[in-house]
Amino acid sequence: NLKVGTCLSDFMIRDKKSADFILKNFNSITFENHLKPDAILDQSASKKKGDIVVKFSSTTEKLLAWCKENDMPMRGHTLVWHSQTPNWIFYENFDTKGELVSREVMLARMESYIKQTFEKLDELGYLELFYAYDVVNEAWMEDGSKRDSLWLKTIGDDYLWQAFYFADKYAPDHIDLYYNDYNEQFKTDTLYDFVQTLVDENGDYLIDGIGF
Repeated sequence: NLKVGTCLSDFMIRDKKSADFILKNFNSITFENHLKPDAILDQSASKKKGDIVVKFSSTTEKLLAWCKENDMPMRGHTLVWHSQTPNWIFYENFDTKGELVSREVMLARMESYIKQTFEKLDELGYLELFYAYDVVNEAWMEDGSKRDSLWLKTIGDDYLWQAFYFADKYAPDHIDLYYNDYNEQFKTDTLYDFVQTLVDENGDYLIDGIGF
């Protein structure tokens, strides 16, 4: 069935008028901020463990519970993004006072982060709500160049492929994987060429769609 979606914040579920309006008019939810990297990556726990730790805030869990209680399908947003991603995940000992980590370390952190995100949603009983997930957000510029980011700096040009590879590895089959961007009317050729690279060793696509 056709999904008509809107964003959701904690204010909206506290305000009865907003909540009622959403339930009456929409059948898909994307969290405004509460599944973005800076909302679910825990610095102190990561330092203690020596590995990336994904931890949902009480607000994130309240929003997820509201969607489940109201049988609201969800679109996840977003795993890999240049913005709203804490810089500390790219540094030794998860501390920006240190040096940037190597490609190998950052690939391991990326895999752990993506794996844990889907595992945490499953553990809490919310994974079945999701029908789509934005794996990478806003990675290309209008001139056809990759947007500068610490993902690019630490991993290299193939960080986009790696993100989709890990998402495809750990996301269940019922979740479609998306690349999301804006101003795509100026990036059409770039994005077309990019999508052709998102294939595995068997030639199968790692991506299911593009968000506009």
